[in-house]
Amino acid sequence: MLVRGLRILGKAIREEPRIFAISVVGSGGFGLLTIGGAYVVGAVVGDIVVPSLEDGRVENGVLFLAAAVLVALSLLKVAAIFARRLGAAFMQFRLQAAYRRRVTRRYLELPVAWHQRNATGTLLSNANSDVEATWFPIAPLPFAVGTLIMLLGAFVSLFATDWVLALVGAAIFPALFALNVVYSRRMAPARLAPRPSAAR
Repeated sequence: MLVRGLRILGKAIREEPRIFAISVVGSGGFGLLTIGGAYVVGAVVGDIVVPSLEDGRVENGVLFLAAAVLVALSLLKVAAIFARRLGAAFMQFRLQAAYRRRVTRRYLELPVAWHQRNATGTLLSNANSDVEATWFPIAPLPFAVGTLIMLLGAFVSLFATDWVLALVGAAIFPALFALNVVYSRRMAPARLAPRPSAAR
């Protein structure tokens, strides 16, 4: 099942490589900007805010420069969010529309006798609901890729800052993932179990 799902995702990427690239660039850029933003805010606080409080005076030029950097960082993150969300949605809807047309064209090629043997509701479901379900995972795919990029950047940043802290982080993430898997498997039977009927 996992291999089949990955093949479908790969097919979607091959059919819409440019849109996927735009959404991944936006998603990855947002993750990297989030990491870089921490360094920028730290530099502003450590090099501008704290010295200004200690000296009791503020240099307007430095203050305006810091504000401009923070605003520019925010605008870049907004642009990355737009690229990520619009790219993912556009890719999903574009694939759904293309495959609806493919299915309906195939329907038109089939003889009337075949249509009489198949229920209209089933045909409509194949052309609409099945197509939507097939390409539904495409929308969160750029988010997932961007998250992996952000995690990789965070680990690189941690190792560059403090390798001991990086090792602690490297141990926590797999532990949280394992805990989530165990919790999901333990709670799945509880969610699927039938509710007791109310007493009359």
